[in-house]
Amino acid sequence: MASHTSDQITLISAAVAGALITQQVWVADASLFTTATVALFAATNVAWTINALRRNRTKTTVSCPQLGCRAQAVFSGEVKADEQVRLITAAVDHSRHGGAQ
Repeated sequence: MASHTSDQITLISAAVAGALITQQVWVADASLFTTATVALFAATNVAWTINALRRNRTKTTVSCPQLGCRAQAVFSGEVKADEQVRLITAAVDHSRHGGAQ
């Protein structure tokens, strides 16, 4: 899982890149509509980055306790509680996932 510092660097990089691209479009004497469109796409990119970092922070991984078995369930906090129970049960019960290797 990424560290808090790398999350900040990722977010700042996305924001700076978006601002620089928008500024370059404006300086290139593009229309106001074009510049606004680029700015909107840049802001959307920053919002997508924030959401991706948030989803990465809430990810849960449950592995099979059987030695040598690599079966695991990976899900985010967005998964409903009953589905989480089903995934966890399938991951920890070696016989349910057929001894996946």
